[in-house]
Amino acid sequence: MAAVKRLHNASQVIILTASTMSERMDAPVARDRSPQQAMTAARCPAASRALFTSAVGITQAKEPIVSKAEKLSEVHLRQFTGSEHWCRHGINRRVVFTDGVKYIAGEGGAYWLLDAIAIAQLYEKSVSGEGSQVWKLTVNPDRSASLVCDDGNHNFVNTHQIEFTDFPIDEIKFYSTDNTILLPSEY
Repeated sequence: MAAVKRLHNASQVIILTASTMSERMDAPVARDRSPQQAMTAARCPAASRALFTSAVGITQAKEPIVSKAEKLSEVHLRQFTGSEHWCRHGINRRVVFTDGVKYIAGEGGAYWLLDAIAIAQLYEKSVSGEGSQVWKLTVNPDRSASLVCDDGNHNFVNTHQIEFTDFPIDEIKFYSTDNTILLPSEY
């Protein structure tokens, strides 16, 4: 019969057989298990994970499944009414954007949209000449899109046609003023 050794850890005693002791000496000791559970865990680690962990949905609350389009709905975007942080654009370092714009770029996979707006500020004279701009992305049913810039009075300044996009919502609007890209609710 194998020799038995007792290890003391705080107020719990764990019994390990000599055959498993060399494998488990450097493993952290779980403080929320009974000695019988610890013994089972020492002998068969895979079985202990299956036996002693909670199943998701039975005892733990499931996270609600929210689509990207729902995360970018008007209701969710209304929470952005100002910005505590300003993020500097990576290509055009003069351009900054707000928390709400960063949220849209992250959740919608649309950093390319910020790139298009920021690069237009550098290379499109008609765009850079406007102090206040309204950028509107409209996604068509065939997943093509158009990105239109106007001066706020519905006078078109610049238009980009996009062959394909996986942007999750059909339409989004940004304001750009003084090299700052922001949501309408943040203006």
